[in-house]
Amino acid sequence: MKPSPDNILNNSIIGVKAKIYSPFHAFKSVYGTIIDESQNTITILTRRGIKKLLKKYSVLRLYLHNGYVVEVNGKGLIGTLAERIKKRGVYL
Repeated sequence: MKPSPDNILNNSIIGVKAKIYSPFHAFKSVYGTIIDESQNTITILTRRGIKKLLKKYSVLRLYLHNGYVVEVNGKGLIGTLAERIKKRGVYL
């Protein structure tokens, strides 16, 4: 199932274009493609190389395949995909 605005927290975000920034100005915003996601970090491929950022301090603006733009607080993405699905009670 492809990510959509309704189910973005219950899907893998690997392969999605994203702009990641911090509301606390802890780091400069980063734009690229998400290539990996662990429990607490996101790895993004940018023009200048690979960056690894903490989910906890990030806000993600995700550019989905169907033209939608979704903004997600990184705290909502903490945990593995299986843990997020289990926590929200959604079963695929």
